[in-house]
Amino acid sequence: MGKARWQWVALSCAALGLTSCAELQQALRIGSGPDAGIEEVDTLLGRIELVYVECERAELCVAQATTRLHALVRADFDADPTESFASFDEAIRASEVQADLLESSVSYLEKTANAFFRGWEEDLKDFQSETLRERSRARLEETRERYRALTTEVGPAVPVLRGFNTALRDQALFLQNDFNAASVRALSGDVREATDVARSLTEQFSTAREAARTYVEQAALRGQIDEPRDEVAARR
Repeated sequence: MGKARWQWVALSCAALGLTSCAELQQALRIGSGPDAGIEEVDTLLGRIELVYVECERAELCVAQATTRLHALVRADFDADPTESFASFDEAIRASEVQADLLESSVSYLEKTANAFFRGWEEDLKDFQSETLRERSRARLEETRERYRALTTEVGPAVPVLRGFNTALRDQALFLQNDFNAASVRALSGDVREATDVARSLTEQFSTAREAARTYVEQAALRGQIDEPRDEVAARR
């Protein structure tokens, strides 16, 4: 993937000593000096990388919750019912927590991105060269489109994830007082629907992560990722 930029993505917030998105926001605080523009670029990249990580975690939570639901309702179930149900409940709770983390990361991203793009638009007024102004304006629009490619996927995924968690929570409630072969058969349609939603969410999270990766690879500051060799050669 490159040198420093994507190494951050491989680390979790906990590994960085950050327990919340609010702490990450402070760690990536935008500066106000002459380098503020560069700092804003770097901060926005950090926000996008965080969304990438939270999408990946959300995808894992959905997969785990779905797997444990399937284990409960399988026709040849022969496991310990108490342990299996507790495992399913744990997976639901993890997915519920992850939905909150994902929503927070998207919220911080949107606030940072809105300020960044407003600042870029304001900076267009300062150009003396009309040619460079138009080039910068074109690159602004290209960058904004890459950003939209991410938000159009991850934004709608948050309420879908919450709905998925709610559906699984209801199924757990249904089974906790009535866990037998007949009650499981009564849930067959709900299980199929939850499975379909899980599949759709997996696709959304995968597309969102790819959009985040593309944005970072295109917008990363020089020295943060390896540049394509043909581009380096073209400048020589």
